[in-house]
Formats: sequence, C-alpha cells, structure tokens
Amino acid sequence: MTNVTSPFYKEKVTITYFLIGIFLIVTFDISYDVLDGMGLHVLFRSAIVGVTILYTVFRMVRYVWSSFQFELEESKKTAGQYERKIKDFIGEFKKYIEDEFEKWQFSQSEKEIAYLLLKGLSSKDMAAKRFTSERTIRNQCATIYQKSGLQGKTDFCAYFLQEFLTE
Repeated sequence: MTNVTSPFYKEKVTITYFLIGIFLIVTFDISYDVLDGMGLHVLFRSAIVGVTILYTVFRMVRYVWSSFQFELEESKKTAGQYERKIKDFIGEFKKYIEDEFEKWQFSQSEKEIAYLLLKGLSSKDMAAKRFTSERTIRNQCATIYQKSGLQGKTDFCAYFLQEFLTE
C-alpha cells in the first residue's frame, strides 16, 4: 500500500503520470505511422523498443525510490539517536542545576525563583507569575545571590551557561 504522507509520494505520482503521457504520445504516433502505410513490422519493432524503454525507466524509478526510502530510514534512525542524546543531556543539565541548588541550600520557593531567573524573567514578570510583590521577588533574588556567592542575575545565569562552554 502506498503511503500518501511519504515525502516522495508526490514525485512518484508525477513520474507515473509523465510516463503514461509519453506512452500515450508514442501510441498515437505509431498509430498514425501505421495509417500512413508503414508496415506492421515497424509497429512490432517500435513496440519492442517502447516496452524496453518503459521497463528500463520503471526499474530506474523503482531503484531511485528504494534508495530514497533507505536514506529516509537511515535519517530517521540518526535523528532518533540525536534526539535521545539531547534528552539525556537536558536531563543531566537539569540534574546539575538541581545539585547546585541543593549545594547552596535553596528553599523550595528560592528554587522556583532561581529557575525563573534562568529563564530570563524580570522581577515584575516573576511577581506576576508567583502572585507576590516585586519587592518580595527582589528580596528572594538577593538571598539567592548571597547563598550562591554570585553577584547578580548575569553572574547567576552565566554560572550555568559556562557548563555549555567548557569541555
């Protein structure tokens, strides 16, 4: 059964219609040649050549199609491997962040604020998200910076970003 969602389905249908069109044109041409007085031997020879060409073209299309499908499957496997590696890396990085938060002895609310800091939210946005005042958020941020030994939001974010940049 043909997979209509396949990326090569459209090309396959186009090639098929193209070949059918060529077949019809050649059939009409040979018919007119026979009507113009050419013998049946010309028709027979033309039919043999036409069938040979058609067979060759269909084999080529089939070969190209199968190689496309093979490459597609290989690409899917490779993409799946990279996707797993990325998920593993993200999981390890989240674990690293959690470990640092534990090392710095952040409370649960400080952890939540620290994650919002890493996401780049402003004090105003954090306050709106947590339904607290901006002053409370600023105080919690100051506590986070003090416990982590970092100077501010930029240093705090850069501390975790440096893990990406170091080998």
